[in-house]
Amino acid sequence: MGVYIDTSYQRINPSLPVPPPTKDGLVGLACPICLSNGRTTPMKYINYLPSGAYKVACGIKPRRGTLGHYYRTWSGAQLRHEVASINAGHWPPLAYCPPKAPALPISNGPTTSNSTPNASQELFQQLFQPTGSHTHPLTPKVKDSIICCGVGGQTGASHKTRDGRKGNKKCLYQACASCCISLGQPSRPCPAKGHSKKEEAPMQAFTGGAPAIHPPFKPSSSSNSIFPPNPSLSSNNPAAAETSANGSHPASLPTHKRIPLQSAPTGGTLAQEFSDIQLAAFFELREARLQSISRTQQVEANESKTVSVIAWLKPNEEPDMFTFVATKWPSFSLQQCQFLVNEAALVEGHSNSTWCRALSVWKHNLNVWCTTPIDVPARHPIFPRTILVKAKNLLHEQCTRFDWMSRTTYETAGPDYTPMLPETPKPTPSV
Repeated sequence: MGVYIDTSYQRINPSLPVPPPTKDGLVGLACPICLSNGRTTPMKYINYLPSGAYKVACGIKPRRGTLGHYYRTWSGAQLRHEVASINAGHWPPLAYCPPKAPALPISNGPTTSNSTPNASQELFQQLFQPTGSHTHPLTPKVKDSIICCGVGGQTGASHKTRDGRKGNKKCLYQACASCCISLGQPSRPCPAKGHSKKEEAPMQAFTGGAPAIHPPFKPSSSSNSIFPPNPSLSSNNPAAAETSANGSHPASLPTHKRIPLQSAPTGGTLAQEFSDIQLAAFFELREARLQSISRTQQVEANESKTVSVIAWLKPNEEPDMFTFVATKWPSFSLQQCQFLVNEAALVEGHSNSTWCRALSVWKHNLNVWCTTPIDVPARHPIFPRTILVKAKNLLHEQCTRFDWMSRTTYETAGPDYTPMLPETPKPTPSV
């Protein structure tokens, strides 16, 4: 019997195992007809028949009423065998050998109890054992199962070739647990239950001369260290008190003295092995480190949200420049710039008794001024991060050098450009 998946097929991803056949799932192979036309189209399982066969077709959806340019029907048992063979490293897969049913003896007369069964009858009785008295010994119960063929044609130590063991349909190799665990590749874990090797953690053999669970802490003997030796170590740690002069542990240590040093705040031995002064210095260093990291992260986050404001608050005077952080830029509100609000309120208070709490924002795309309350959210282009603002009662002609500021900001500004004021020309001295 020939194989279904021959050399005319090509795997989509050779580094991954071929998935087991499932309805509406991918085959893991490319359509041969599409390959001949220079295209790589995945094949898929489009149907599962009651007989156990799968219908395979090209992934390109055919026109209504047609089957498409590639359409095959593959037996489920042979297909699963070839998928397991490919995942085991065989390309093309090994040929499928379907289990042969034993030949039934043909007898014209009644069989007697003294007749000797042949080899076929013995094998048949081993494979199919009747479960009840109502079951005929020569008509085994048909089950939807597969026979374990081993991994790569080889069987495990506890699985003899003559034993007709059942395979697991969910196994990567369609084999039994013994063959999968002993012969399967460790780099490809099997999804079947009970087919994975249990990794046992190595256990340390306990001996009389074994060291304590936590070795004694040895502080540095340097004179300039901020952690001087703690003289109370010998009283707190019985294991350290019985340590010999050369650093080795005693030959036999009582069990009640093998108590691990524990500390909930530090998760280790610092609270037991450090003095109060040492712990205070340690926590101060850690707090300073955390604050430094927090400040660095805040600066990096605010750098892209920093916005510049060029404001004309007084008529025929140079504009004021402010900077603030818009946390949701390009969305913002003018009240986020507290310096701008304070200066505008101060200037407006000199001329009017009340302030309308609104400023005019320049809309470059419309070429107009838009009066906006300071607490109303507005939206601005992401770049440039510069806003042109004037007092509500100022005229456009009263904004000194507005045209130059607008052209510098919107026409020649880059992503990180900050407009600079031109130098004021010095008056020519009179002779």
